[in-house]
Amino acid sequence: MMPWIEQNLNLVLSGFIGLASFLILLFTYLKDLEATRRLDKFENAIDNLYEEMYKIQQYIKKVEGEQEERAIEIQNQVESQTKDILTHSLSKTFEHLESIEQKVNDEIRLATDNLSSLDGKIKELEFFSSSATSIDEKKISALLEEGKSPEVIAKELGITRGEIELFLQLSNIAYKGK
Repeated sequence: MMPWIEQNLNLVLSGFIGLASFLILLFTYLKDLEATRRLDKFENAIDNLYEEMYKIQQYIKKVEGEQEERAIEIQNQVESQTKDILTHSLSKTFEHLESIEQKVNDEIRLATDNLSSLDGKIKELEFFSSSATSIDEKKISALLEEGKSPEVIAKELGITRGEIELFLQLSNIAYKGK
């Protein structure tokens, strides 16, 4: 039996080598298939990640847009409330100023009335005698027309400067001093 093995040893060895080569090729093919499946899964996972990243980017853009709209809305609300507050404050201030103006006008009327009353009382008391007054008034008016000052007129007539000034006020004459 040996001779048969010797004669077919090449054939047996070739069969084993062929079988080993087939098994190696089969193993390599199976590993390649497994690697290809893994690469396909990896590519699918990467594609899924890109899709998720795209969705996240779109969501971020949407949220940013909403935040920007909200910020504009808040800014408009703040501006509106600020205008309302300023308008209210200015309105109150204007009303207060109007009441102050009314009080000032009332005080001016009261002071004018008091001056008129005082003027009437002075005239009633006949502060100046009627004969002296007409003479003094004529003299004062003449001296004023000559351009003399109230001090000079008072010295010449022998009366006080205050009397000259009172005459000017009561007569509504404005002194045009030089």
